[in-house]
Amino acid sequence: MIELTIGIPTANRPDKIQACLDSIKEYLTIQHKIIVVDSSEKGSRLDKNYMNGLAIIQPPEMVSPSHARKIISDNLDTEFLLYLDDDMTITKGSVEKMMEFLKSNDDADIVGGAVNEYGYWRDIGFHFLLGEVNKIKIIEKKVITKEWLDYRKFESFKVDLVTQPPFLMRASVFSKVSFDPNYKWAKEIYDFFYDCYLANMASFVLPNSIFKHFPNSYSSETFKHKKKIFNKEGNELFSNKWGIRIQNPKKQSILKMAFDKFKYRVNKRRMVNKKFKLDQV
Repeated sequence: MIELTIGIPTANRPDKIQACLDSIKEYLTIQHKIIVVDSSEKGSRLDKNYMNGLAIIQPPEMVSPSHARKIISDNLDTEFLLYLDDDMTITKGSVEKMMEFLKSNDDADIVGGAVNEYGYWRDIGFHFLLGEVNKIKIIEKKVITKEWLDYRKFESFKVDLVTQPPFLMRASVFSKVSFDPNYKWAKEIYDFFYDCYLANMASFVLPNSIFKHFPNSYSSETFKHKKKIFNKEGNELFSNKWGIRIQNPKKQSILKMAFDKFKYRVNKRRMVNKKFKLDQV
């Protein structure tokens, strides 16, 4: 019985989706199906006979990644679904580790892996920080990095948001949440995992489950070329939908961080000296 479906949105990047499929064919040992939602303007160049279990869905018009992921989940008939981006490749044992984790942890609903992008590690996950500013509800993200997890020797770690695909999840997740097709390019993952957060879904990341990411330009225009516009629209859609505003953490300069650290040490020394004088009275 096939337990796993792999879902991949793509548009106008035939070389990238082919490399993704090649890596699956080479490394994945678990029986699986593949659903590719291909929004390429000139039609899909993929051969559905290239590998067993490959289904290609071609929408009548270009759809966003969020909409494509919704189409994939609507066509799901297996117990588990792995989302990949078309410019990703899997490595030996990466998907198997994620499947083993979900099967061994009944409290886990979603699991992500570590993504290496041209030799650098992408942030692996986030925790949500919720609060209010001037009576306006605010949400921020606290970054979790692979380097930190490796330093602390974590083999798995619970997060609120997995930064980007790969996401491996139980099919039961979609009885409570779904990807919102109204998002174009930006904030659809933020929206999905906030929905999961509210539904008490448990998400984890595995720093030793490795995937490779090779982003580059597209052969023709896609939603990504209008990212700045869609980033603003995504923020507005999220705010109107959930009644909470996304606030990006302010990046501090190295000089300011060094000054704050120095100020902290001075104040700490003052407090210690003050306590010492009080103890002498």
